[in-house]
Amino acid sequence: MKNMHPLIEIYNNYGQKDEAVVSNELVCKIFSRISNTPGRTSASIAKTLGIDPKTVEWHLKKLIDANVVVQNSQKNKYWLKGVLNENELIYMDALSSDASAIIVNQLIEKGRLSLNGLEDVNRNTAHRKIKLLENVGLVSETKSGREIFVHLNEKFFVFKEKLRTRMNIFTVTYLRRLKLSKVGFEIIGMSEFDLTIMTDYGFPIILSRDPVFTVLKYAK
Repeated sequence: MKNMHPLIEIYNNYGQKDEAVVSNELVCKIFSRISNTPGRTSASIAKTLGIDPKTVEWHLKKLIDANVVVQNSQKNKYWLKGVLNENELIYMDALSSDASAIIVNQLIEKGRLSLNGLEDVNRNTAHRKIKLLENVGLVSETKSGREIFVHLNEKFFVFKEKLRTRMNIFTVTYLRRLKLSKVGFEIIGMSEFDLTIMTDYGFPIILSRDPVFTVLKYAK
């Protein structure tokens, strides 16, 4: 079983460990945050939720023990099992800031923009973030006369779709696992970008349906 797919491994350790997750409001909030912003540190999650980092780290252990969350080799970044791999963290790091989100969202909307055409971000910050995105292959710059134009590369869209597919598989797998654990739940909200379930314990879990979109939405 050494080559077992990570999403199949989610079926391991279900039962009481699922109850330990869904019966705790804070663990559900952390679970939701990791789903929507994979690859974040415990400090970043703690800051967003307004709680002590040590508390977050304590609860992260429950999610890791339940086999639904994994961490990188440095043990400082977290994501849902099977949704991301450690080599892809460079893409999430490049996307995970307000300035990067502003730039990428404008490029998604308009396709191609000059540096002067970018709105709501100063030129120096824009240049720095674009270089970061360019270094990992998500955007490219082209020059036309004196103008520098930026556009998203195919790699960005492939990566976005890859994570969307993995996340949707994770969600189906996890909901089946809850049924095996006899944890009652219902879907109380669904949009193009996320799905909200409510368990019998009364705490919602928000699962992204498009992790790159939600990273851009919640970037800090």
